[in-house]
Formats: sequence, C-alpha cells, structure tokens
Amino acid sequence: MHILFSKTNFLAINKYFLDALIMKNFYSFIITLVFLIASHGVFNTAAVAQQKDQQQQLQISSELAPVSKDKQALVSRAVEKWLKGRYKVDDVSNTPMQNILEVRIGNELIYTDSEALYVIVEGRMIDLKSSKDITKGRLEKIQTIDFSTLPLELAIKTQTESGDADNKKIVVFEDPYCSYCKKYRVTLEKIKNLTIYTFLLPILSEDSVEVSRKIWCSNDRARAWTDFMIKGKQPNNIKEDCEFPKKNLMALGKKLGINATPTSYLISGKRISGAVSKESLEREFGQL
Repeated sequence: MHILFSKTNFLAINKYFLDALIMKNFYSFIITLVFLIASHGVFNTAAVAQQKDQQQQLQISSELAPVSKDKQALVSRAVEKWLKGRYKVDDVSNTPMQNILEVRIGNELIYTDSEALYVIVEGRMIDLKSSKDITKGRLEKIQTIDFSTLPLELAIKTQTESGDADNKKIVVFEDPYCSYCKKYRVTLEKIKNLTIYTFLLPILSEDSVEVSRKIWCSNDRARAWTDFMIKGKQPNNIKEDCEFPKKNLMALGKKLGINATPTSYLISGKRISGAVSKESLEREFGQL
C-alpha cells in the first residue's frame, strides 16, 4: 500500500503537532510524533522497495549470459542419449531460474538442471511476480519466421470479399481432409480483404495426397480448393501434364516443424496453431 505524502499533508500534520504542544496535550504529542517517525520509515521503505524492484526488472529483462560450449556439449550428450539418438539438440540456453537450462529440440522446449541429471518435459516456466509465461514467450520467438522467405510459388492464393480498407495477409498449412481446416477455412472467408496463401500439407492419408494433387493440377487451383473445403465439391478439369510438388511441400513443413494442421503464419512471422476464432485473428491483425 502506498501513502501519498504531499506538502499539504505535511503542513497539516505540523499544525496538529504545534497545536498539541500549545495545548500541552501529551498524548496527542506522542501520537503525532510516532506517526511522523512511522511515516518517514514507510516512505523510505517504499522507496527502497521500488528501487529494488526496478533493479530486479532490469536484471530479468537484460540478456541472459550464454551457456559455455562445454556445458552445451554436456547437456546435448545427456539429452540425446536419453532420447536414444532419435532427436538432436539444437540449442542450450540459460533461463531466469538459477541452475535451470532451456534445451531446444526443433520447435519444442524442455528444461534440465545445469549438470544434466534431470529433465522437465512439457513444463511451463512462469514468472510468479508478473505471471508471465516465459515458456510461451520463448516458443513464440523460436517459431517466428521471416515471412518473405516463404516460397509462395508453392502456395494457392485466394482472396476473400473486399470491404476493409487494409489488405491483410496470412499463410496457412492445411490438409484437405482435416476437419478443423474446413472449419478454419469458413472462418477465414468471413474476414474481409484477406489474402490467403495455402500450402497443401497432405499428412493424414493417401487420399489427402491424391486430392491435393488434383486441386494443385486443376485449371483454377483457387476455385478448386475453395469449392472442396467449403462445398465439399471434388476437383475436376485436371491437367494431365502437371506435377504436384509434394516433396517440396513436405520438406517445407518439416523445416518449419509443422506436425499438425491448420498452422498459420502472419506477415509478422508469428505462428498461430489450430483453428482459432475470427475474433482472435482480427485481434492479431489489429496488432500488426
């Protein structure tokens, strides 16, 4: 609790102090004196606490020291051995928590102690003072990409109804037989002036691969994709001399660590997982 100690309050207290002396009211004098001393202590304590808090915030916000190469090697060997060589450690970093290290494997994070004796899997690191989800913030940073590096020539470009002043863009990785993708497509169509770049990622079944090939090889890919996702209409007018770039699309999905659909990217590079609501998307667009 903060107490405001203005000039007006100070003068009022001093007046009360003098009145007490004049009236020779001993008890009032003692009470006033105690109040002044206590107030001085409160203000000093509050000032010290505020200064300490600012120093802690600066310390937390400052860049964490890098992990030594020897420590990185120790942790990497221990974690990779535990994972039986199925996954490689991409990076080892310090965290705000003493003697706890962050281990990045692709787009996933786990935590280990500095001696690599124990590991925390699927845990969230929370700053108790600010309630900030540190793990979430780190994952968002790791999963953020450079939008301009995406090979948009491999995507199907569609445009929603015009109406808004600002033209918005989004990239979406979808499987044609993903039910959440179909719901998400309906949501996307409700956002006006939205340019959608769809990367076909047929990961559910061989049927997904075949339909993706037919849509890609249609005379009008954009219409074929929209008709299939919105209306359930099978693609027709397939070009015979057409090659579906499945290998390139799957490699791109693997490079970005996408293992579920739909997965989206905003023009800022921020990644959005799942079929989020129209309100959530518009909120994200508003922050760009």
